[in-house]
Amino acid sequence: MSALIRLKNVGLGYELDISAAIERSLLLRMRIAEVAALCKRMSRRATQTQSDDAYRVTVTAENVVSADYKLAKALTKINNRSLTSAEVCEVLGISNLERIRWTKSGRLVSAGKEEIGRSGSVKSDLYRPRDIVAISSDQVEDWRAV
Repeated sequence: MSALIRLKNVGLGYELDISAAIERSLLLRMRIAEVAALCKRMSRRATQTQSDDAYRVTVTAENVVSADYKLAKALTKINNRSLTSAEVCEVLGISNLERIRWTKSGRLVSAGKEEIGRSGSVKSDLYRPRDIVAISSDQVEDWRAV
């Protein structure tokens, strides 16, 4: 992820531009609100500069290396976090009923369960991002035909 962060010199500080990382990652685009909050948190002035697709974090010269590392690590964590059932449906363009049926038949492999609510009595499947992103639209159509 660090290779997709661009460093720009602006006045007395630097900007770390993550628009290339967002452009290349479907999951970062899906979780754009979380990415925007990360940029705001990491900016030394607690302000986010957003123009079109550009997300930037402003840092001082002293902490540009550590900020780059922390930003890359946080983006990787967001990108690699397990997908919820709703996110799987959104990525694949399928209904929740199809997701449930395909999980039971073994076509979609669940990576675990997430407890929902205070009591934890309701559980929802979680899925590995790399498994879901690897499924093509042709494969989805083939599964629907069966």
